[in-house]
Amino acid sequence: MSWTCLALMALWPISAKAAPGPVWHADYREGMKIAARLDRSVAVVVGRGSVDSLLRNGAMPAEAQKLLAEHYVCIFVDQEAAEGKRLAKEFNATGQTVLVISDKTRQVQAVRKVGPLQPAEVTTLLATYKTHNMQQRPTTVPSTLTIECRT
Repeated sequence: MSWTCLALMALWPISAKAAPGPVWHADYREGMKIAARLDRSVAVVVGRGSVDSLLRNGAMPAEAQKLLAEHYVCIFVDQEAAEGKRLAKEFNATGQTVLVISDKTRQVQAVRKVGPLQPAEVTTLLATYKTHNMQQRPTTVPSTLTIECRT
């Protein structure tokens, strides 16, 4: 009987385990290299402390964690570290909490959110921009479109 229980426990569905959360990279350059290799967008949080401490209720929603793990390379820039201070200046984020989401090219900021991070808002932004490419242009322009040029 005890062998049967052990066998059933070994066959317990793997899906019952919690999905792993995102990996937060502290090295910005390394995170960007990884994003290029994986062809993923980048989610950068600039702040102090930890990512969870920057969320209003102190926890990253499960859906946001899943989106980050599956579609983004995550980078946390700690403004209290020497390199973090320099990067915070580059992001124009000194003394502020800032979330920056790049498009898939990693050349364009799709989103820049300054201030306290609302968990529901973060989840919505991550879902919206997970595969977005801001550099894609329409292949044709409607012939009825009139554009007035001013110099």
